[in-house]
Amino acid sequence: KGGLKILLEKSLSKRELEAISKLGEIKGLTFSAASRKLGKGMPESSAKAALRKLCEKGLIEKVSGSPICITPLGEKICGVMQ
Repeated sequence: KGGLKILLEKSLSKRELEAISKLGEIKGLTFSAASRKLGKGMPESSAKAALRKLCEKGLIEKVSGSPICITPLGEKICGVMQ
């Protein structure tokens, strides 16, 4: 678990790591609401970019107007990062 965490920290951006650490808080929110919530700790545009990257990497799924869903892979990554 320790080696995997180091690998993830090196392969994900600082903003992506911040977003991953708060996935539990934004789960169930729409993309816009989640980016506003994350935007309290970083610029909202950076929060949106980080969430888009997490979508591209298969850690979360977003459908316009629907709540963000954390994928099984995303759940595993969250578990490793805690």
